[in-house]
Parts: sequence; C-alpha cells; structure tokens
Amino acid sequence: MDALSTPIKPNLIKNLTQRFERCVSRYVTQCVTQPISKYLTLCCFLFALGATPVQAGWQKLLPDAQPIGSGELRRFGFLIYDAQFFTSTGRFSPNQPFALQLVYARAIAKDRIVTASLDELKDLGFDVDANPQWRTELDKVLVDVKEGDTLTGVYLPGQGAVFFLNDQLTGRLDDSLAQAFFSIWFDPRTSEPELRTALIGESK
Repeated sequence: MDALSTPIKPNLIKNLTQRFERCVSRYVTQCVTQPISKYLTLCCFLFALGATPVQAGWQKLLPDAQPIGSGELRRFGFLIYDAQFFTSTGRFSPNQPFALQLVYARAIAKDRIVTASLDELKDLGFDVDANPQWRTELDKVLVDVKEGDTLTGVYLPGQGAVFFLNDQLTGRLDDSLAQAFFSIWFDPRTSEPELRTALIGESK
C-alpha cells in the first residue's frame, strides 16, 4: 500500500500534539523567567552595532581619505569609467598613501584591462618585455568588470598596492609594480593629461 494512503493512528496524533504543547510551554516559561536585563543588554548592543558607521574595505587602509579630484575616461565619445582620487593629506604626492577609484560605465573583460595597462606602461617607457611576470601579477588583481562596478586601488609607499572590487579584496601588487601601474594616471607623460589634471586637483 502507498505510504500516503496509510491511515494515521489516533494515538500517534495525540502523542505528537502533547509533545508540541510541552515544547511550546517550556519555551514560553524560559522567556518569562529570564532576567529582563539580558534582553535590554542585547537590544542596546544591536542598536549600537547598527548605529556604528562601517568603513568600506579600502577605507580601512586609508582612514582619513579625502577626495581630491575626479574625472572621466572616454573613448570615441563613449564613457569608459568615472575616476576619483583620494589622499589623507589633501594633496597629491606620489610618496604618500592614496587611493584611485574607477566606476565603470560598461562591461570590460579582465584580459582587455590587463593588456591595455601593459600597453600604457610600454608607452611610458617601462620595459614590459623584460618583466613578463607583470602580466601574471596584474592578472591576479584585476578582474572582469560590468557596468556599475567599482575598482579601487590603494597605494601604500614601501608596501605596494591593494585592490578591491566593490569593496571586496581582489589582490595585491608589490611596490615596484604598483608604482609603475599608477603612473598610467599620474605620470606627467600620461596619455590622458586632462584626466591627470582633474584627478590631482591641479588648475589648467
């Protein structure tokens, strides 16, 4: 006979009902007899937790970050990303910690971002061919992006750079490659001088 068609015995239903009633009664008794101070303490803790501002992942590395400038990158009139530059000193210095944040306006594959970065480094005079490991290292920290994604790189002099996608850690670069990478935006010979000027807050 099919299990679903087997009649349920009345005694079984009665036993299950009694067990359920005992469980409910025990739970209610515990709630009533517990000191109310415990519940008040818990409520205060949860309220404080919700009221405490939580910094984004990258801001923990640059807690006094101040926006210095912003700009955008376009290709053939199409917006690629909006960029914003942060420092803890209120001014640009390549020897001080800073953060560069890019908010992408379209989807771009990681391979294209890595290749474009290496091409920019070549144009700036870096010997990319003599450093084949650079592609591997960039491939570890850069990622596929889609419209609305935010990629943030934080440079810490002497330590290197740490990268985040939407405030989630993606990886790190050593100091030498980090300096080279950020020169794409901040070297005076950059291919985007207007963007550089807008980012570091220099007047034209």
